[in-house]
Amino acid sequence: MHGPVNGDVCGLAATAPPAPAVVDTRLLARHVLPGVSSYGLDALLAHEDIPQPPRRHRAMDDVTVTAALFHRLLTRAARPRAISSLGDLVRVAARTPRAAQPIQLEFS
Repeated sequence: MHGPVNGDVCGLAATAPPAPAVVDTRLLARHVLPGVSSYGLDALLAHEDIPQPPRRHRAMDDVTVTAALFHRLLTRAARPRAISSLGDLVRVAARTPRAAQPIQLEFS
């Protein structure tokens, strides 16, 4: 009676969990702002008239301007309904972080 259940549990344990995805503002910008000369953060901030903080390249300041840029890009994408759901956003701008990518180990 428990055989099918145990088999299902074993099958689930053998399946790797899905890799986490992150939304990459650079990928989102490439979709929303095609043809921009550079997709680096500084260039995108200038393109969108988002002022750079005085302490650029400090963690909190970078987070703040990246959040402002993300908000601006989502607003632009929503106007023509290019991105209207989380699924659309993931399809356009998600990637697997390097830390979550599998590493092939070699044994010598």
